[in-house]
Amino acid sequence: MMCEICPCLHPGRGTVCAGAGKVVENFRGALAVIAANVPRAIAGRLARLTTAGKKAKSHSFFLLAGPFGAYAVKKAGMPPRLEAAMLSIVNACSRLWDKVQRRSQLGQLRTAVVEAICLVERHMSATELDIKLHNLMHLVDGIEQLGEH
Repeated sequence: MMCEICPCLHPGRGTVCAGAGKVVENFRGALAVIAANVPRAIAGRLARLTTAGKKAKSHSFFLLAGPFGAYAVKKAGMPPRLEAAMLSIVNACSRLWDKVQRRSQLGQLRTAVVEAICLVERHMSATELDIKLHNLMHLVDGIEQLGEH
């Protein structure tokens, strides 16, 4: 059975191995580097993304949209399939976060969001599939309904 986070094989054990802890540790380390260089309110929200027992809100995950998230994902040392899924979500969120949305680009935006969600559903643990991911599609719908700004 292949581990869901690191590229090892470990027959007869669970779907996540001890090596996965290194990926989480690397991700936390990258977030700590970012947190040391941003305002304190943002730093606290970044810390909640990986703290056990703390529930991160959707707006906290949007802090990872763009260069912050891409840096953290690349530093985590994930296997290529997980890295691709995470970078896809980071990039889709970054596009959703743009201040100006053009109606002519909404089809491409919707496609990017759907493809990112599909990659996460395909390559990540079922525990990652929650309402936050689903709500990304509603953001595209809202942009479409409100029109260009």
